[in-house]
Amino acid sequence: MMRVLWEKTGTCFLPLFLSCLVSCYEPVSVDLGEGEPVLVVDGAVSTEYLRHEVRLSRSTPYLDTNSSRWGVRGADVQVSDGEHVYVFAEDSSKAGLYRSCEAFAGEPGRTYRLEVWAALDAGEVKQSYSAQETMPEAVRMDSIAAEYGFGRPPLYSRRRIGWSILLYGTDEPVKNYYGIALYLDGRNYNDSVHSMRMWDDGLGAGLQLDGFPVFMFQTGKDEAVAHAGTGVEMIVRNYTAGYYQYLQDVRALLSPQVPVFSPAPANCRGNVSGGAFGYFAVYSADRKSTVLDARDSIRWREGR
Repeated sequence: MMRVLWEKTGTCFLPLFLSCLVSCYEPVSVDLGEGEPVLVVDGAVSTEYLRHEVRLSRSTPYLDTNSSRWGVRGADVQVSDGEHVYVFAEDSSKAGLYRSCEAFAGEPGRTYRLEVWAALDAGEVKQSYSAQETMPEAVRMDSIAAEYGFGRPPLYSRRRIGWSILLYGTDEPVKNYYGIALYLDGRNYNDSVHSMRMWDDGLGAGLQLDGFPVFMFQTGKDEAVAHAGTGVEMIVRNYTAGYYQYLQDVRALLSPQVPVFSPAPANCRGNVSGGAFGYFAVYSADRKSTVLDARDSIRWREGR
């Protein structure tokens, strides 16, 4: 009796189970939608003497991967500081890239205003966009040095060993927002939004930085890029609070979301008027260099 009942129950269960499997694969269509394109501004003026750059592009639909249509051509771009007006000319080979016609260095304490007149498509009337920021104080960096050995606190554990890049200088008593990047033998190591070292000087505001550990190249991990004889150039930039927050927002947008179905982060908070996205940044910068010297290695010292 029990055997007959089980056979009937199993016969009824199998079609139900299969129907559940089929229903799990029902196709779902998602309407991504396409809004009107918006101007995106990425520009900066620093204390370095060079031809500064402003990049103009348009927002694109999510699935549009044709980068040749992103750059905005034919715009009028200028930057003023109350005394001088610097005109920017478009690069003929790179759509949307504009460089100042003359090299100049920004001055801390001055307010710089970017003005753009641009049309996103040919034949349209140019619209006006603007942004302005006051350049923060100059970076007070005396020098950098390299030391091979165990990591220094507070940033690194004594269990880690490798080349430490140490910063010497004075941190001003006011609140500062730093971005620090390295170039190794002239090649970009981490000068990008993704990997640049950033901190808001909560660890040392107003202090003398006497060998503050900024980076470490670990033995067994980074020896292919950093070893005895490698030239290291460090760039320290002092950002405004607004630009520092903007970079943090960009990082959040570009980082993987955990868990996968987390709510999407909000749009980055820019400073360009006229409904445009992006940021016009002004910042002070300083560069210092050193060479990884075997004589700074604890192994060399112990072998003497």
